[in-house]
Amino acid sequence: MTKRTISARLNEVQAKGVLYDVTIQQMVPDWLTRFGPHIVASIDGYYTDSYNNKQNVKSNRYVFTTFDKRDDFFARVYIDPNNIKLYAVELFRKE
Repeated sequence: MTKRTISARLNEVQAKGVLYDVTIQQMVPDWLTRFGPHIVASIDGYYTDSYNNKQNVKSNRYVFTTFDKRDDFFARVYIDPNNIKLYAVELFRKE
């Protein structure tokens, strides 16, 4: 099995997946990776599925400034309808 890039997986799941809004619970820093004044972190959150169950999701790592806060962002998740363990999280900055 070949490893797909994150963007290829996102494109595939976006095309056939189901979209949900994610409630961001926390930003989890990766203390081993830093880019100068920037912080690398992943997003932990949950979405409510069509059966009204809360499902936890964790994103890949993103680069943030030290001034970024959880409330500055919103996230969406695309779930593969055939396998709920296959998903892709998109993170957006609020304007």
